[in-house]
Amino acid sequence: MNITTEKLLKEFVKDHDLVHKITELTNSNKSLIEKINETDKLSASYNINDDIAELIYDIVLFDFFDNLENKNPNIFETTEWQKTEEKLLDRGTELFNILLYLRECSDNDFEISIDDYIDEFLMCEDDFDNQDALFYEDILKNREQLQNSDLNTWVEIATLNFNGQLESQLLPILMFFLPSINTDQKIEIISQKGKNVEFQKAFLSILNKFKNINNINYEHIYN
Repeated sequence: MNITTEKLLKEFVKDHDLVHKITELTNSNKSLIEKINETDKLSASYNINDDIAELIYDIVLFDFFDNLENKNPNIFETTEWQKTEEKLLDRGTELFNILLYLRECSDNDFEISIDDYIDEFLMCEDDFDNQDALFYEDILKNREQLQNSDLNTWVEIATLNFNGQLESQLLPILMFFLPSINTDQKIEIISQKGKNVEFQKAFLSILNKFKNINNINYEHIYN
């Protein structure tokens, strides 16, 4: 049983039966596409709303590649993945990318920061292009303001740019990478300032859980 996947799901999926079924599915020998299709059917049968279903999708996707990368570190360069990727376009959230980043940091004992995520993980990828830059525009254009850990500044950036490419993902992403306040305070801010609160709380909770399970630390670079 993949304990990490089960723990991540339990952070936001309240039906333990659904958690059990999805965890069993991730542990099966089925192909990724089969796992995704069955995950979608399970989410629909349990009346999971679309935003939350995409987080479940991200976790199933991450679980698949996290296990596969142990066997084939170059999996993302294979023809098999390129064919699969075409079928999965426009699915999921940035949760998948951030989990990949956190796994890399955990494996290499790196500390995390929003700058490191953007510069050393996203922008150094060969397939990072203008479209990706546009997607992260609301973070990229505010890099200078994000150089410190002033809570009000980070929250203001998230709330003023809610209609940007990242939409409701921006607030939990920034809250996750903000090291100056604890998780309870971050959840409270989402409750007060969020516009898709259930989704945003789930997004943040998943990342916090993964960070804590793997004992990942923040970089000490903020003022």
